[in-house]
Amino acid sequence: RKEAAAEAARHYLEHRGITTESQEQFFIGYAPDRWSWLIERARGANIPLEHLEQTGLITRSESSGRPLARFRGRVIFPIHDLQRRPIAFGGRVLPEIAKRQEQETGRPPAKYINSPETRLFSKSDVLYALDVARDEIVKRRRIVVMEGYTDVIMAWQYGVRTATAVLRTALNDRHIRLIRRFAESVVLVLDGDEAGRRRANEVLDLFVGSDLDLRILTLPDALDPCDFLQARGGPALQAAIDSAVDSLDHKLQTELAGFDPLKETHRASQAAENVLATLAHAPRLTLTATAARLREQQLIGRMART
Repeated sequence: RKEAAAEAARHYLEHRGITTESQEQFFIGYAPDRWSWLIERARGANIPLEHLEQTGLITRSESSGRPLARFRGRVIFPIHDLQRRPIAFGGRVLPEIAKRQEQETGRPPAKYINSPETRLFSKSDVLYALDVARDEIVKRRRIVVMEGYTDVIMAWQYGVRTATAVLRTALNDRHIRLIRRFAESVVLVLDGDEAGRRRANEVLDLFVGSDLDLRILTLPDALDPCDFLQARGGPALQAAIDSAVDSLDHKLQTELAGFDPLKETHRASQAAENVLATLAHAPRLTLTATAARLREQQLIGRMART
């Protein structure tokens, strides 16, 4: 419905380029900027407040103990399980509301928040939009992992239908177990900044000893996927995903960037040591599986070429 209270949210989504079709596909909504809005509706529907508290939709005032809506003034991104059942929510505060809330409280609100962990929801066991992308992921045997809700939504909107996102956390071994159920290859899409390069190094340890093929796509010019898509389009992003480099090659490229290894042998040796340190932190490969032996040979070959 076209609620007047949600006009600012509709304007924000339009400004971000998120279409009405995408809003419907991902069930995007809005929580009005009132502490009691959700509470009043829960009471009208005979929903006990403790249920809202258990699911993280309301919290309690530290001073008075009264119930407060956690997501007030935010665009809402529902988080679903694989059966498309809502199990949690993410919320992005609207810019103009963020200013008003900062004036009220004396501190700026967090730009994004998620539901707290509950019996239904653990952020380490969920990838945003996996329920939407699952069929295409299974078809291609490849999953694309991004870092934000809007990145995934825009990717879907531009025809990249294998995109998912982590939920304000780093990829971990529980995510890997989830991914392995549907895909053999993972493309991690990172912003083209220093923080993105650090995250690539952090997740490499998890994948070196696994049977998943990890590839890293670092976007140019410090662009995030939303900006890249709007500037260059879906086919350009898909082409970049298709040509993403193997994670160890990405590590080597990063370590060797900015100097000539043939002339600066000390720096080249240090780069090789850094790669070896990464490999040393990875789980030991078993030699009983053909895939594991092949992976070990590939790693040794790449190190030899360094």
